[in-house]
Amino acid sequence: MTPFEEFDRLFERMFRGSVSPRTGTPVWCGCEVAVGPDGVPRVREYGNAAESGRRLPIEVIDDGKSGRLKVVAEIPGVEKDDIEVTLEEGSVTVRATRGETAYEGSVPLRENVDRDSVKAAYRNGILEVSFAVESRPKGQRVSVE
Repeated sequence: MTPFEEFDRLFERMFRGSVSPRTGTPVWCGCEVAVGPDGVPRVREYGNAAESGRRLPIEVIDDGKSGRLKVVAEIPGVEKDDIEVTLEEGSVTVRATRGETAYEGSVPLRENVDRDSVKAAYRNGILEVSFAVESRPKGQRVSVE
């Protein structure tokens, strides 16, 4: 991965986190801490970040040697039956629920993957989804007439 591709990946990741997936509007939040008359501190949260659920930390790992692409998400405390993985054109979305809390994360895939090769495993709070990368020739020879 070139430095420019890495920068694009980081920029996309930061941008996705600052826009609500439901409304497409910016996400904002804050808190106010005050000590009440009884001496007990009180925290008041405000903003619209809570409405979109909690974002999952997701990484895409390209193992060029094995020809596989891995998507790894940290989802501690969730049962495997409460995890939903969706492979869409050019991206993977992971959703999970634990009680009242919903988690969601999505990452773009820069490589074309073989949909029939998808394997997913959840162990010790870590979800790992792997795909075979479809091989394409790097270049194509064009005949000149």
